[in-house]
Amino acid sequence: MKLTMSLLSFIFLVVLCLCLPDSNAAQTSTSSDIKRGEIEFQVKLQLLVASNIVNAKTDYPPALESVVKQIKSSLSFKNHFLYATYLYNVADNGNLRVSDVSYKPYESAGTLAATFFNLEALGVKSNINGNSTHISRFKFEERKNIFIGAELGNNNEKKSIINTVGTFIDTELNVKEGIPTIVGTTTSALSDGALVIVITVTHSEM
Repeated sequence: MKLTMSLLSFIFLVVLCLCLPDSNAAQTSTSSDIKRGEIEFQVKLQLLVASNIVNAKTDYPPALESVVKQIKSSLSFKNHFLYATYLYNVADNGNLRVSDVSYKPYESAGTLAATFFNLEALGVKSNINGNSTHISRFKFEERKNIFIGAELGNNNEKKSIINTVGTFIDTELNVKEGIPTIVGTTTSALSDGALVIVITVTHSEM
């Protein structure tokens, strides 16, 4: 009887071991499945104003010093200041779509007016060398409504005359890891200057 109970216990343990999943195999397959999803990019978009406007300020972070030197080598603007910085997180091979509005004027003497931004960064992923990031399509749209004057409308009511100016950039990018890169410039809504679009991409494994 004791032999029979021991034999049954042994058989039960063997069956139980066969039914249990292989923990090592499960961890291997799971890690390979989520490996790409663990990579996250931080996309930093910075808008830099370069101008010759009298009394314009010069104020930008040290990280943009190389960008300002590059601007000075091709554009004859004396003053440079950082208008805005936007930070976004994007998963590997993911897409970024953002819309925003700002009432901050580009120029110190400018009046408050809404500026609309639309940003798209599609297919953000590391290049094979791992030292740069590829963005299959980068789109930046900026629109600003400028008050020109007023006119009499129906019933002799004053009607504002608004002129909409803006820019549109649509390109493919390869950006070096952590290096601020100029995407493009525009002179819209500036009397004597340019708006410089700068992008910096860094990535890490979470």
